[in-house]
Amino acid sequence: MDVLVAWLADNCPSEKQRELWTRDGAVEMVADPASECGDRVLRAKAGLKRNLRLPVPPACVLTLDIVEASDIGKALRGLDRYTLFAVFLVYEQRRGAASFWKPYLDVLPRDILFHPITFLDRQDTCAPLAAALANEKLLLRALESQQEKLRAEFDHARALITMHATTDIPALGECFSQSAPLLYEEFRWASCMVISRAFNMVEPRKVMCMLPFADSMNHNAADPTVQWRPRLPKGFFVVTILRDLSPGEELTANYHGGGHADGPRTQMDDLRNYVMYGFVESNAFADVQQAALLQPSAEPDAKPDM
Repeated sequence: MDVLVAWLADNCPSEKQRELWTRDGAVEMVADPASECGDRVLRAKAGLKRNLRLPVPPACVLTLDIVEASDIGKALRGLDRYTLFAVFLVYEQRRGAASFWKPYLDVLPRDILFHPITFLDRQDTCAPLAAALANEKLLLRALESQQEKLRAEFDHARALITMHATTDIPALGECFSQSAPLLYEEFRWASCMVISRAFNMVEPRKVMCMLPFADSMNHNAADPTVQWRPRLPKGFFVVTILRDLSPGEELTANYHGGGHADGPRTQMDDLRNYVMYGFVESNAFADVQQAALLQPSAEPDAKPDM
Protein backbone atom coordinates (compact mmCIF):
# COMPACT_ATOMS: atom_id res chain seq x y z
CA MET A 1 0.00 0.00 0.00
CA ASP A 2 2.90 2.38 0.65
CA VAL A 3 3.84 1.97 -3.00
CA LEU A 4 0.28 2.75 -4.13
CA VAL A 5 0.04 5.87 -1.93
CA ALA A 6 3.46 7.05 -3.10
CA TRP A 7 2.33 6.54 -6.71
CA LEU A 8 -0.83 8.58 -6.11
CA ALA A 9 1.14 11.32 -4.37
CA ASP A 10 3.83 11.43 -7.06
CA ASN A 11 1.20 11.97 -9.74
CA CYS A 12 -0.55 14.85 -7.96
CA PRO A 13 0.17 18.09 -9.83
CA SER A 14 0.62 20.25 -6.70
CA GLU A 15 2.61 19.97 -3.49
CA LYS A 16 -0.51 20.64 -1.42
CA GLN A 17 -2.27 17.64 -2.98
CA ARG A 18 0.78 15.45 -2.46
CA GLU A 19 0.88 16.36 1.23
CA LEU A 20 -2.69 15.13 1.70
CA TRP A 21 -1.49 11.61 0.86
CA THR A 22 1.87 11.65 2.61
CA ARG A 23 1.23 13.73 5.75
CA ASP A 24 1.52 11.39 8.78
CA GLY A 25 1.07 8.44 6.45
CA ALA A 26 -2.62 9.11 5.79
CA VAL A 27 -3.77 5.59 5.00
CA GLU A 28 -2.52 2.01 4.95
CA MET A 29 -3.67 -1.22 3.35
CA VAL A 30 -3.75 -4.42 5.39
CA ALA A 31 -5.05 -7.96 4.93
CA ASP A 32 -8.80 -8.25 5.45
CA PRO A 33 -9.37 -10.84 8.20
CA ALA A 34 -12.93 -11.42 6.96
CA SER A 35 -11.92 -12.01 3.35
CA GLU A 36 -11.91 -15.47 1.82
CA CYS A 37 -9.99 -14.34 -1.28
CA GLY A 38 -6.96 -12.61 0.21
CA ASP A 39 -8.46 -9.15 -0.24
CA ARG A 40 -7.29 -6.11 1.70
CA VAL A 41 -8.84 -3.18 3.54
CA LEU A 42 -7.94 0.48 3.83
CA ARG A 43 -7.39 1.97 7.29
CA ALA A 44 -6.57 5.38 8.69
CA LYS A 45 -2.94 5.11 9.69
CA ALA A 46 -2.53 8.05 12.04
CA GLY A 47 -6.09 9.37 12.23
CA LEU A 48 -8.02 11.39 9.64
CA LYS A 49 -10.07 14.52 10.18
CA ARG A 50 -13.69 14.98 9.12
CA ASN A 51 -14.09 16.65 5.70
CA LEU A 52 -10.53 15.82 4.66
CA ARG A 53 -10.52 15.34 0.89
CA LEU A 54 -8.14 12.83 -0.66
CA PRO A 55 -7.73 13.48 -4.41
CA VAL A 56 -7.04 10.59 -6.79
CA PRO A 57 -5.10 12.53 -9.45
CA PRO A 58 -6.21 12.51 -13.11
CA ALA A 59 -3.17 10.53 -14.24
CA CYS A 60 -4.16 7.66 -11.91
CA VAL A 61 -7.82 7.49 -12.96
CA LEU A 62 -7.96 4.70 -15.55
CA THR A 63 -10.63 5.91 -17.97
CA LEU A 64 -12.07 4.30 -21.07
CA ASP A 65 -10.35 7.06 -23.06
CA ILE A 66 -6.94 5.82 -21.89
CA VAL A 67 -7.82 2.23 -22.74
CA GLU A 68 -9.13 3.13 -26.20
CA ALA A 69 -6.00 5.15 -27.00
CA SER A 70 -3.68 2.26 -26.04
CA ASP A 71 -2.39 -0.49 -28.32
CA ILE A 72 -5.09 -2.75 -26.88
CA GLY A 73 -7.78 -0.19 -27.68
CA LYS A 74 -6.53 0.16 -31.26
CA ALA A 75 -6.34 -3.59 -31.81
CA LEU A 76 -9.69 -4.42 -30.21
CA ARG A 77 -11.65 -1.42 -31.47
CA GLY A 78 -15.34 -2.24 -31.70
CA LEU A 79 -15.39 -4.85 -28.95
CA ASP A 80 -17.35 -4.53 -25.72
CA ARG A 81 -15.86 -1.87 -23.43
CA TYR A 82 -15.57 -4.38 -20.58
CA THR A 83 -13.49 -6.59 -22.87
CA LEU A 84 -11.23 -3.68 -23.77
CA PHE A 85 -10.65 -2.93 -20.10
CA ALA A 86 -10.05 -6.59 -19.24
CA VAL A 87 -7.46 -7.19 -21.96
CA PHE A 88 -5.82 -3.87 -21.11
CA LEU A 89 -5.36 -5.06 -17.51
CA VAL A 90 -3.83 -8.34 -18.70
CA TYR A 91 -1.56 -6.47 -21.11
CA GLU A 92 -0.33 -4.09 -18.41
CA GLN A 93 0.03 -6.96 -15.93
CA ARG A 94 2.28 -8.79 -18.38
CA ARG A 95 4.39 -5.68 -18.93
CA GLY A 96 5.42 -5.81 -15.27
CA ALA A 97 7.72 -3.04 -14.08
CA ALA A 98 7.41 -1.26 -17.44
CA SER A 99 3.72 -0.57 -16.78
CA PHE A 100 2.69 2.79 -15.33
CA TRP A 101 -0.24 0.96 -13.70
CA LYS A 102 1.86 -1.59 -11.79
CA PRO A 103 1.26 -0.04 -8.29
CA TYR A 104 -2.48 -0.39 -8.89
CA LEU A 105 -2.36 -3.84 -10.45
CA ASP A 106 -0.25 -5.15 -7.58
CA VAL A 107 -3.01 -4.50 -5.00
CA LEU A 108 -5.80 -6.14 -6.99
CA PRO A 109 -6.85 -9.52 -5.50
CA ARG A 110 -5.75 -12.55 -7.49
CA ASP A 111 -8.20 -15.09 -6.06
CA ILE A 112 -11.66 -14.75 -7.63
CA LEU A 113 -13.16 -18.07 -6.58
CA PHE A 114 -15.66 -16.24 -4.37
CA HIS A 115 -17.11 -14.56 -7.47
CA PRO A 116 -19.97 -16.05 -9.54
CA ILE A 117 -17.94 -15.53 -12.72
CA THR A 118 -16.10 -18.76 -11.79
CA PHE A 119 -19.03 -20.89 -10.65
CA LEU A 120 -20.02 -22.69 -13.87
CA ASP A 121 -16.44 -23.80 -14.51
CA ARG A 122 -16.21 -25.20 -10.97
CA GLN A 123 -19.52 -26.98 -10.47
CA ASP A 124 -18.22 -30.25 -11.93
CA THR A 125 -15.57 -30.43 -9.21
CA CYS A 126 -17.65 -29.00 -6.37
CA ALA A 127 -20.86 -30.94 -5.80
CA PRO A 128 -22.26 -28.60 -3.11
CA LEU A 129 -21.87 -25.66 -5.48
CA ALA A 130 -23.60 -27.52 -8.30
CA ALA A 131 -26.48 -28.46 -5.98
CA ALA A 132 -26.87 -24.90 -4.71
CA LEU A 133 -26.86 -23.49 -8.25
CA ALA A 134 -29.52 -26.02 -9.31
CA ASN A 135 -31.87 -24.42 -6.77
CA GLU A 136 -31.25 -20.92 -8.14
CA LYS A 137 -32.63 -21.13 -11.67
CA LEU A 138 -32.56 -17.39 -12.31
CA LEU A 139 -28.95 -17.08 -11.16
CA LEU A 140 -27.97 -20.12 -13.20
CA ARG A 141 -29.46 -18.65 -16.38
CA ALA A 142 -27.72 -15.34 -15.74
CA LEU A 143 -24.37 -17.07 -15.27
CA GLU A 144 -24.84 -19.18 -18.40
CA SER A 145 -25.52 -16.03 -20.40
CA GLN A 146 -22.53 -14.28 -18.85
CA GLN A 147 -20.20 -17.20 -19.57
CA GLU A 148 -21.37 -17.51 -23.17
CA LYS A 149 -20.65 -13.83 -23.74
CA LEU A 150 -17.33 -14.00 -21.89
CA ARG A 151 -16.04 -16.89 -24.00
CA ALA A 152 -17.19 -15.26 -27.24
CA GLU A 153 -15.47 -11.99 -26.29
CA PHE A 154 -12.31 -13.90 -25.35
CA ASP A 155 -12.18 -15.72 -28.70
CA HIS A 156 -12.75 -12.50 -30.63
CA ALA A 157 -10.18 -10.57 -28.60
CA ARG A 158 -7.50 -13.22 -29.04
CA ALA A 159 -8.13 -13.39 -32.78
CA LEU A 160 -7.78 -9.61 -33.10
CA ILE A 161 -4.61 -9.57 -30.98
CA THR A 162 -3.06 -12.27 -33.17
CA MET A 163 -3.96 -10.39 -36.34
CA HIS A 164 -2.61 -7.01 -35.21
CA ALA A 165 0.45 -8.38 -33.43
CA THR A 166 1.80 -9.65 -36.74
CA THR A 167 0.95 -6.52 -38.72
CA ASP A 168 0.59 -2.95 -37.46
CA ILE A 169 0.98 -3.14 -33.66
CA PRO A 170 4.24 -5.01 -32.93
CA ALA A 171 4.06 -4.15 -29.20
CA LEU A 172 1.25 -6.69 -28.90
CA GLY A 173 3.50 -9.37 -30.32
CA GLU A 174 6.05 -8.65 -27.62
CA CYS A 175 3.43 -9.15 -24.92
CA PHE A 176 1.22 -11.84 -26.49
CA SER A 177 3.54 -14.10 -28.46
CA GLN A 178 2.56 -17.31 -30.23
CA SER A 179 4.00 -19.27 -27.32
CA ALA A 180 2.27 -17.05 -24.74
CA PRO A 181 -1.16 -16.13 -26.10
CA LEU A 182 -3.91 -14.49 -24.12
CA LEU A 183 -5.26 -17.13 -21.70
CA TYR A 184 -8.89 -17.53 -20.76
CA GLU A 185 -8.06 -17.76 -17.04
CA GLU A 186 -6.26 -14.41 -16.99
CA PHE A 187 -8.95 -12.83 -19.17
CA ARG A 188 -11.62 -14.07 -16.75
CA TRP A 189 -9.68 -12.68 -13.78
CA ALA A 190 -9.36 -9.29 -15.46
CA SER A 191 -13.03 -9.33 -16.47
CA CYS A 192 -13.94 -9.97 -12.84
CA MET A 193 -11.84 -6.99 -11.77
CA VAL A 194 -13.59 -4.77 -14.30
CA ILE A 195 -17.21 -5.79 -13.70
CA SER A 196 -16.81 -5.66 -9.91
CA ARG A 197 -14.74 -2.46 -9.71
CA ALA A 198 -15.44 -0.18 -12.69
CA PHE A 199 -17.37 3.02 -12.06
CA ASN A 200 -19.50 5.12 -14.38
CA MET A 201 -18.80 8.82 -13.90
CA VAL A 202 -21.49 11.27 -15.01
CA GLU A 203 -19.72 14.65 -14.63
CA PRO A 204 -18.30 16.53 -16.41
CA ARG A 205 -19.24 13.84 -18.93
CA LYS A 206 -20.19 10.19 -18.92
CA VAL A 207 -17.14 7.93 -18.81
CA MET A 208 -16.34 4.47 -17.50
CA CYS A 209 -13.25 4.22 -15.32
CA MET A 210 -11.38 2.25 -12.70
CA LEU A 211 -10.31 4.08 -9.53
CA PRO A 212 -7.16 3.01 -7.70
CA PHE A 213 -7.46 3.39 -3.92
CA ALA A 214 -11.22 4.00 -4.00
CA ASP A 215 -12.06 0.53 -5.31
CA SER A 216 -10.16 -1.12 -2.45
CA MET A 217 -12.68 0.11 0.12
CA ASN A 218 -15.27 -2.26 1.54
CA HIS A 219 -18.95 -1.51 1.02
CA ASN A 220 -20.90 -0.25 4.05
CA ALA A 221 -24.46 0.97 3.47
CA ALA A 222 -25.28 1.60 7.13
CA ASP A 223 -22.31 3.64 8.35
CA PRO A 224 -19.75 4.48 5.64
CA THR A 225 -16.75 6.51 6.74
CA VAL A 226 -16.11 8.15 3.37
CA GLN A 227 -18.23 9.64 0.63
CA TRP A 228 -17.69 10.11 -3.07
CA ARG A 229 -19.69 11.36 -6.00
CA PRO A 230 -19.79 10.17 -9.63
CA ARG A 231 -17.80 13.19 -10.71
CA LEU A 232 -14.34 13.94 -12.03
CA PRO A 233 -13.95 17.68 -11.43
CA LYS A 234 -10.83 18.77 -13.33
CA GLY A 235 -10.06 15.08 -13.80
CA PHE A 236 -9.73 14.32 -10.07
CA PHE A 237 -11.75 11.72 -8.17
CA VAL A 238 -12.27 13.03 -4.64
CA VAL A 239 -12.78 10.89 -1.52
CA THR A 240 -14.19 12.84 1.44
CA ILE A 241 -13.82 11.67 5.04
CA LEU A 242 -17.26 11.85 6.72
CA ARG A 243 -16.15 11.91 10.37
CA ASP A 244 -12.98 11.94 12.43
CA LEU A 245 -11.28 8.56 12.13
CA SER A 246 -9.02 7.15 14.81
CA PRO A 247 -5.82 5.31 13.88
CA GLY A 248 -6.74 1.86 12.60
CA GLU A 249 -10.35 2.70 11.63
CA GLU A 250 -11.40 1.36 8.27
CA LEU A 251 -12.27 3.49 5.27
CA THR A 252 -15.59 2.24 3.88
CA ALA A 253 -18.01 3.59 1.28
CA ASN A 254 -21.61 3.06 0.23
CA TYR A 255 -21.25 1.67 -3.27
CA HIS A 256 -24.98 2.05 -3.87
CA GLY A 257 -24.90 5.78 -3.27
CA GLY A 258 -27.43 5.97 -0.47
CA GLY A 259 -29.79 3.16 -1.35
CA HIS A 260 -32.24 2.19 -4.04
CA ALA A 261 -34.00 5.28 -5.38
CA ASP A 262 -37.16 3.45 -6.37
CA GLY A 263 -37.93 1.76 -3.07
CA PRO A 264 -37.04 -1.65 -1.57
CA ARG A 265 -34.52 -3.74 -3.44
CA THR A 266 -35.99 -6.44 -5.64
CA GLN A 267 -34.92 -9.96 -6.55
CA MET A 268 -33.51 -8.61 -9.81
CA ASP A 269 -31.50 -5.99 -7.91
CA ASP A 270 -29.97 -8.73 -5.77
CA LEU A 271 -29.27 -10.87 -8.83
CA ARG A 272 -27.62 -8.00 -10.68
CA ASN A 273 -25.47 -7.02 -7.71
CA TYR A 274 -24.41 -10.59 -7.00
CA VAL A 275 -23.41 -11.31 -10.60
CA MET A 276 -21.44 -8.06 -10.73
CA TYR A 277 -19.89 -7.71 -7.29
CA GLY A 278 -19.99 -11.21 -5.84
CA PHE A 279 -22.00 -10.16 -2.77
CA VAL A 280 -25.44 -8.88 -1.79
CA GLU A 281 -26.64 -7.18 1.39
CA SER A 282 -29.65 -9.49 1.76
CA ASN A 283 -29.64 -13.24 2.41
CA ALA A 284 -30.16 -13.93 -1.29
CA PHE A 285 -27.98 -16.75 -2.67
CA ALA A 286 -26.69 -17.58 0.82
CA ASP A 287 -26.47 -21.32 0.01
CA VAL A 288 -24.54 -20.60 -3.19
CA GLN A 289 -22.14 -18.29 -1.38
CA GLN A 290 -21.47 -20.86 1.33
CA ALA A 291 -20.97 -23.65 -1.20
CA ALA A 292 -18.56 -21.53 -3.24
CA LEU A 293 -16.26 -21.21 -0.23
CA LEU A 294 -15.82 -25.00 -0.10
CA GLN A 295 -13.91 -25.00 -3.37
CA PRO A 296 -10.11 -25.26 -2.92
CA SER A 297 -8.36 -21.93 -3.51
CA ALA A 298 -6.00 -23.31 -6.19
CA GLU A 299 -7.27 -23.35 -9.75
CA PRO A 300 -6.28 -25.92 -12.38
CA ASP A 301 -3.61 -25.03 -14.90
CA ALA A 302 -4.77 -22.48 -17.43
CA LYS A 303 -5.60 -23.87 -20.84
CA PRO A 304 -4.57 -21.50 -23.67
CA ASP A 305 -6.90 -23.08 -26.23
CA MET A 306 -10.17 -22.74 -24.31
